[in-house]
Amino acid sequence: MKQSIRGTDVEIGIRIGAQNETWRTMLIWDHFDSSDDNQNYEKGLFELDYYLFTSQFNTVSFRPYIGLNLGYMNYESDAGGAGDDISESGFLYGGQAGFTVDLMDTVDLDVMYRYSLTDAAHTDHIESFVVGINYIY
Repeated sequence: MKQSIRGTDVEIGIRIGAQNETWRTMLIWDHFDSSDDNQNYEKGLFELDYYLFTSQFNTVSFRPYIGLNLGYMNYESDAGGAGDDISESGFLYGGQAGFTVDLMDTVDLDVMYRYSLTDAAHTDHIESFVVGINYIY
């Protein structure tokens, strides 16, 4: 039986990338550890985002985007109880949509929803709501 990864704890990560006025690419490492249901995963992703347009509200720039992601994950769970431990790895792929808002000349706020399917035996998909701060140099 495949399942989605759920939990109420926070996923943390680090990302590095490059962007211009139209495109953004990022390499991402994320870690999730849910004490509520004894699940955790690590994933590495490559993301490619396309900025739909840039809109100026007074001095604030609002930029919505859509994108694709591709990566690899390791998932572990002992949520099923004795003898039901799961440890698996697999590829994942999917898409995301979100927006960035400039906070300063070199800092922006990034808000995104990411949905990724996986080929792992027990895991169907991973959904993430992501809030990040980007430093642009």
